[in-house]
Amino acid sequence: MKNILPITVAISYYNDKRYIAASIESILDQSYENFELVLCNHASTDGSRDIVRSYKDPRIIHIDLPKNLGAGSSYNFRYSKDVLSGTYFKNFSADDVMHKDCLKNLIEYAEEHPEKDLIFGNLEYINAKGKKLGKSWFGDIKNFSKDFSEIDLMRIFASGSNVLPCAAAFMKTEKLKRITFDNSMTIRADMWLWLSFLLSGAKVGFCDKIVGSYRFHEYQESFFDSEILQRRSEMEKAPFLSLFFQIDNVETAKMIFPDSPYADRLTDVQDIPFFVAESFLRKNKEPFAYHALFNMMLDEQKLQRLENVFGFGVLELRKLYAFKDPHESFKQRIYAKQAKKLTAIELLYLLWKRSFRFLRDVMTLRFLRKRKI
Repeated sequence: MKNILPITVAISYYNDKRYIAASIESILDQSYENFELVLCNHASTDGSRDIVRSYKDPRIIHIDLPKNLGAGSSYNFRYSKDVLSGTYFKNFSADDVMHKDCLKNLIEYAEEHPEKDLIFGNLEYINAKGKKLGKSWFGDIKNFSKDFSEIDLMRIFASGSNVLPCAAAFMKTEKLKRITFDNSMTIRADMWLWLSFLLSGAKVGFCDKIVGSYRFHEYQESFFDSEILQRRSEMEKAPFLSLFFQIDNVETAKMIFPDSPYADRLTDVQDIPFFVAESFLRKNKEPFAYHALFNMMLDEQKLQRLENVFGFGVLELRKLYAFKDPHESFKQRIYAKQAKKLTAIELLYLLWKRSFRFLRDVMTLRFLRKRKI
């Protein structure tokens, strides 16, 4: 393929001097040459900026931010959206490596499937020294299928999971510029972007090529304290899942939440926020869903409509959060109890869980030291 269509590749970096040279060089060495490379420095203090500025390729655009905005700021386009001139956009990571035909393979797939707005290749895994670990992103995901539909993916996101690799993503720039971002996101920033694409009606495609190498090393965010990551993830869950309130098609809502007892009564788009909130509260006891429903109860007109259309009112809301669910799991019941009301068996279960988590973390650290990742 001739290098006809321009591509924008972007890397946001902060104190990435160990690996950023390899990442940049892998991009500049692409077989597909018609691209610009936006390098966004988040106020690095380790000399990363000097390394990046040593590359004199005319395709490079440098941006220096006044302070580090955090991991999620790679999707904060307040500073870079005006310079994105490519027909397609390719985000990349400062510690990963792009395969030589990455852009070529992705744009060929995009041109063969013009209806696809958001495309994903696969990533192989490497360690800190670049040694292949014999695994890949999609190969590591249980029951993953390249035939996943947009509804399948939205159901996965509704469960709080993510199966889409950020460093392997390729998207239409015009679609990207229409997305409204939550600039506070870090752990769920990529999920926010993918779900926003899906909710806007974007079509997703999977290019059957390994387009890059995902590097495991001790400095990446996923190796931080697991409890800290868990707390950050939980704090971001509410705004992320609230995106589902933006569904604008009744049939789409029914397909994403197929087990709702109110599916037969949902006929109007204005009732989708109720439908979504009730599903999240009933299935997962999500606090944000309770607050959304509670606020609906405060609006007399909305309350009247919910009672007339769905037979749902204050009593039904109370049953969802205050009454014991016969289908609630053993684990859910334990974490819902006060500590002083736990039985001996429940205390032993919690002790076992904590011990298992501790041993898992210790074994992970030993493995990393042994592999010298």
